[in-house]
Amino acid sequence: MVFKKLLALSGSAFIHGYASEELNTRQTAPALPAGWRSLGCYSDSTSSRTLQTAAFTDVTGMTIESCIAFCTPSAYQYAGVEFSRECYCDNLIESTGAPIASGCNMTCTGNSAEICGGANAINVFSLNTSPPPPTGWTSAGCYSDTPTSRTLKVASFTSVTDMTLEACAAFCTPAGYEFFGVEFSRECYCDNVIESPGAIETDGGCNMPCTGNSAEICGGSSRINIYQSTAISTAPPPPPSSTTTTATTTSANPPTPTPTIKQTAGTYQYKGCFEDGVATTWRTLANGLTVSGGVNAERCAAACQAAGFPLAGLEFGQECWCDTFMEIVDVRPDSECNKPCVADSTELCGAGSRIAVYQDTSATPPDPQQCLTNFQLFLISAVNLRVVLPTLPDDDVPTWLGGITFTQDTSVPQVILLTSAEKGSPLMSFFIGNTGNNSQNTLDLNNDNGPFAVSLPPKVGGPQLFVTDPVGFVSVNPYNQYCAMPNPVGLYGPFIGPAVLAVNGRKDLWHLCSNTTAFGRVDLVYSPVATSTDYTASLCGQFFIQIEI
Repeated sequence: MVFKKLLALSGSAFIHGYASEELNTRQTAPALPAGWRSLGCYSDSTSSRTLQTAAFTDVTGMTIESCIAFCTPSAYQYAGVEFSRECYCDNLIESTGAPIASGCNMTCTGNSAEICGGANAINVFSLNTSPPPPTGWTSAGCYSDTPTSRTLKVASFTSVTDMTLEACAAFCTPAGYEFFGVEFSRECYCDNVIESPGAIETDGGCNMPCTGNSAEICGGSSRINIYQSTAISTAPPPPPSSTTTTATTTSANPPTPTPTIKQTAGTYQYKGCFEDGVATTWRTLANGLTVSGGVNAERCAAACQAAGFPLAGLEFGQECWCDTFMEIVDVRPDSECNKPCVADSTELCGAGSRIAVYQDTSATPPDPQQCLTNFQLFLISAVNLRVVLPTLPDDDVPTWLGGITFTQDTSVPQVILLTSAEKGSPLMSFFIGNTGNNSQNTLDLNNDNGPFAVSLPPKVGGPQLFVTDPVGFVSVNPYNQYCAMPNPVGLYGPFIGPAVLAVNGRKDLWHLCSNTTAFGRVDLVYSPVATSTDYTASLCGQFFIQIEI
């Protein structure tokens, strides 16, 4: 009697106790049921099955045909036979399984002319019923690929639940790419060339169903199914004569217009291309939105405006970001915001780590005398402070702030005084600490040459001082009346920074003064006074302090 045991595969392992004849030569392959093909021999283990969704064992009657017949009613994409008697089904080849050159050498219990895998080796078969390519595309075959040297590499996206050939084609088509490719069930790539060292593979490695349609194949592990656009025209060969002839090629489609950066989108005006900290704890604009119909400048601006944000940003061809203020400004050339919008190939939508920013000209600007809310500066571990003139923000004046100490003994508290770094004092970085109230933040000094330092409250007529606290030597409560305010001399408009540093609700009391008792050292002074013996107040210059990265 045939012994069949259906397994739910909830952690149960098969016990191999059957002594099967091992063959030294491959048997003649059977004629497979219609639509099925052999993928070859794969590695397998009892702890991590290569096919694992369903299984049964037949100690006397296992054949390749009976295994496929078991997997077919449930529409499994893959069937596999192992250890002479075991049958497995799945809709993907699990990541632990890999093609192997030998090991599938045991005859099937129900037909000694067939091979049913081996010990820790499984013969895998695939249902080859993938539908035709999307309209306008033709299959170029299965190619090798590696993460370090992509076969298609200009653009990509991943969908862990909805990848299909059609989705990948739709992603690559608007920008006019000649090739698209799908890999590892979920990845999509675009390019205009098949990059070296990618090469045609015939090992059956393109065998993983797409996450969005198990009837389609989306490459495999280190294997990519590539499709080529049929709209690309090629010039015919020259006529077989000695006469030089100019060949004219006519495309079936009109030429795609060159995408450009949209300068206005409704009431939003383009302000520039900026770097975005995608690999950091902060973003140039903090709020990402999902836009119905796909992203272009008009749709993103409308979505941000509806959500109450005066700033909109386009990134990576398909992302929409919004915010109330943009504190961190790292301007880049417009040429770096060069990725066509996925939903509108006539427009450019930023690029990788590059965001095209738009500002609503109809929005009410923030109060220049109020601390900013919802700002991200406390997410950044190190910022620099630069002083700028109230009327000439880019004038050639002493700019970056540094600090000097008055003792070299780091075992005791050190007092650090802020000065112009252009007079020889070392440039230092700062950290704005969040206390939970945007108008009450600390200003801490990342002292590269010694212990971390916290700010002391500035005194009218005196310098801005910091004190170190080496290993808890002395308890120092950092002053917490600093905040970021809109920049009155910013170059990009009222909603774009860099933000400026304020203390005690004022941003306009910072000055640089030449210290007459320290050989002209230029110190940062809070609200200079005429009675000071260290400087001449009338010669001090008023500045704003920009917070920059």
